[in-house]
Amino acid sequence: MSLPPSEVPQGAIRFNTDSQRLEFYAQGEWWVMSTDTPNLGTLRAAVDYSSGWQSGVANPTYAFDGNLDEGAGSNGGNFGPFTYTFSPAITGVTQARMRVNLGASSGQVGGTTNVIKADGTDVTAKAKSANAYSNVGYAWIDVSSEVGSTWNTMTIQGTSGSTNPNISAVEVNGVVLLDVAVAVDTTPGVRGVFMGGHNEPDPSQVWDIIDYVNIASTGNAVDFGNLLAAEQEGNAFSSSTRGFHFGGDPADNEIETIVFASTGNATDFGNLTATSKTGIGLASATRGIAFLNNGNVINYVTMASTGAGIDFGDNEIAKGAGGSGCASPTRGIFVDGDAPASGSETIAFITIATLGDAQDFGDQTYAKGSVAAASNATRGVMMGGFTPTAQKSIDYITISTLGNATNFGDLITANYYGAASSSSTRAICGGGGSPITNTIEYVQIPTTGDAVDFGDLTQKRRHLDACSNGHGGL
Repeated sequence: MSLPPSEVPQGAIRFNTDSQRLEFYAQGEWWVMSTDTPNLGTLRAAVDYSSGWQSGVANPTYAFDGNLDEGAGSNGGNFGPFTYTFSPAITGVTQARMRVNLGASSGQVGGTTNVIKADGTDVTAKAKSANAYSNVGYAWIDVSSEVGSTWNTMTIQGTSGSTNPNISAVEVNGVVLLDVAVAVDTTPGVRGVFMGGHNEPDPSQVWDIIDYVNIASTGNAVDFGNLLAAEQEGNAFSSSTRGFHFGGDPADNEIETIVFASTGNATDFGNLTATSKTGIGLASATRGIAFLNNGNVINYVTMASTGAGIDFGDNEIAKGAGGSGCASPTRGIFVDGDAPASGSETIAFITIATLGDAQDFGDQTYAKGSVAAASNATRGVMMGGFTPTAQKSIDYITISTLGNATNFGDLITANYYGAASSSSTRAICGGGGSPITNTIEYVQIPTTGDAVDFGDLTQKRRHLDACSNGHGGL
């Protein structure tokens, strides 16, 4: 028979026969012990790239700064050609890509091209096919055949009347090359991925961005790839290998997926049973849950396969609009999104492995909407929100019990419409705000206390969503 908590010594270990996991006792609670091999992800290349460009090219480090909105050689008119030389040459290349922009527009560039080359071979036609012009945006082009197994150089040249051919990023074998001054993700750990979002009102733009961080470290996010289309007000769930984005505004029924261990664009997974806008996502290790915020419908999918969402049950307890979710391996948590103007305090739960309707769990510490929730296997953390003013408060719950949330601490800056993900020890919250922010903050889930600065997203935005390959549901 288990001893009462007051008699359990700090650091005690037990085997939980319900969850079939080892647990240790600390700070008055039992915590799940991770016995899995961590997903180390892909370590980022960190090299001194500052001296590779010929003299005369403006901003030579832009191609390796992790900020995909900038370009190397931001010169107008007639210039170059300027060549960048990798020193030493990059060997063992199996896949190579460049993120490029020819400048101007297709009409302005016309038949007189700004030139981009990979290892001396002109790849301008590929950039044109990708519609990589300033009035559209940057585009990734594959240069594997031009580079071969060893990559030595890349070149840009401007033609008078055609402005600003740029190279904003270089990728080799799935790794975006970063300069040592800005390198992140050098510490093995769980990846947190942020998807989509809206930057309003200046400029009022919906994004297809996917960027990511290593949750075990701190630093700025780097590019992962792109969603199939620009999306805001969608939501996400994930397994230990794949992340999933669903819904959006305008409401749709699409599910997209990415593979955490690589970088690249999302691919189609299947469709929900109905359209979703501002839904709630959460997952166990095998089953992804999507609360659609459309007739209170809850769907589930088996994440290891592809296919359509299947009816799970209904959620009459916690609204989806502006809500958030998290999970333990057995229980999913829905944090209510909003009531008229100010938000709601309601928290609901489901048992992920079964089917059925959501049940009442308890309440937040006070009524607020648009919080960002994340968890480890034991504790759920809910960050920020609105009342309708932006809030700094952080609440937490113990997922295996029922009851009301308790104060955890405060964010650095009051925030709502952000997105959260987690590892077994940290929860991160990125984006959101009014005004819009690119800030990422984090807390240590097993303790209580205020958030700490983590770094920045690649683009300030809100109405984004997030997931990770190390959250509490796994």
